[in-house]
Amino acid sequence: IYLFWGIMDLLGLISYAALAINDGRVPFIPDIIRFQESITQYGAAGGLVIWMMIPFMSGFLLRLTLFYSAWSFICKTEINTLFFIFQEMLRIITFTASIPLLILLVTATGTGSAGIIFFIFAATEILKIASIIWCKKHKIPRT
Repeated sequence: IYLFWGIMDLLGLISYAALAINDGRVPFIPDIIRFQESITQYGAAGGLVIWMMIPFMSGFLLRLTLFYSAWSFICKTEINTLFFIFQEMLRIITFTASIPLLILLVTATGTGSAGIIFFIFAATEILKIASIIWCKKHKIPRT
């Protein structure tokens, strides 16, 4: 189970990097530049900046945490519970599913309405949380 979730996090990183490279961008750098341009364009005052910053920082932090998360699930002997909760909160804020292939498959086939995508997102996150809790509770070994 841990290996599966580690591979899913790796796939999330790979798909992010592949999409960025396919668009002719270096992963992470243009995101920061576009965010700075948006702040400049809309002004740095008032509550709008906070509402712009929350999704950006959440998405950026989520992508960064995927490195540690993948390594944790694949290589470490114990999963840090606080880190896991933090990452799940970031996933919910950014609406990023733990099984990226399902969302990509649904969107690629053109059958993905908002309801279907929301259902898949909710199901994958519930499955991930439940499976990790189950493994921790029953002290399931990594292999």
